[in-house]
Amino acid sequence: MTRWTEIAGERIATFCEPLKMQWPRPVEGQPQEPATLVLRVEGPMALEIQHSSDVILERVNRFFGWHAVGRLTIRQAPLSRRSRPARPRPPDAKIVAREAANLAAVEDDDLRAALARLGASIKRN
Repeated sequence: MTRWTEIAGERIATFCEPLKMQWPRPVEGQPQEPATLVLRVEGPMALEIQHSSDVILERVNRFFGWHAVGRLTIRQAPLSRRSRPARPRPPDAKIVAREAANLAAVEDDDLRAALARLGASIKRN
């Protein structure tokens, strides 16, 4: 669940994070039962996350493409905040303009602008 924000949505992911998925022991001759998703939830948001459990389960199963998770279990605890990488700053406008001048053969304006930004970003690194 490394893409939790993408799966659950930014609002839900702000207050909870997945700890693990617990799979029940398989019974011979029976289909595999869905897993239980264990979420760590910050304090008073546990009640709201519990009320949103159907939405969370739907989003997780849609992400996996099959009915992988059938239940949600909540553990109230502080979240382990992972530092997010800093957003890269936009490329210098002068370099973008220089790159765009080199791309005069590209007819589509949007494509030319995108290629110029890409070229400027590559040259910066």
